Amino acid sequence: MPNILDLFLTSNPSAYAVTLSSPLSSSDRNLISVSFPISPIPPQDSPKRRCLWRFASAS
Repeated sequence: MPNILDLFLTSNPSAYAVTLSSPLSSSDRNLISVSFPISPIPPQDSPKRRCLWRFASAS
């Protein structure tokens, strides 16, 4: 099973800014920081009222 970090970094590697830092305290693992620029979701138009006509029952 792939590691979640592997999936994250290989899906679109050019979209991320990855920074490797030195290990914290006495750890033997490096610290990995990943930044991903996202745009805010544009506001949607307010819902509009619509009529539902039942043509089958109109006869």
